[in-house]
Amino acid sequence: MSVPFTVFLGAPEMAGSIALVIGFLAQWAALGLTLIMMGAIYMKAVKWYTGFWGEKSSGWNYEVLLIAMNLVWLLPRPGGCQEFAGWRRR
Repeated sequence: MSVPFTVFLGAPEMAGSIALVIGFLAQWAALGLTLIMMGAIYMKAVKWYTGFWGEKSSGWNYEVLLIAMNLVWLLPRPGGCQEFAGWRRR
């Protein structure tokens, strides 16, 4: 990939990661990061013929893990642990 295209993909990935850390538009950031990781899986699996674990290089198992972690942000409401919501005093 060319350098401008790498910067084009790297800047939103870093911005999305920072948005997740500070909680700014967290669900949208998780959706964007999920799309970027799906593109990375496509490149590794289809274009470069890399296996899930990778034989001589890293496979695409890490990207699947990142998608699973982003689903934690996408599905419930972010900003608090749902299991402990009932423990708060009212």
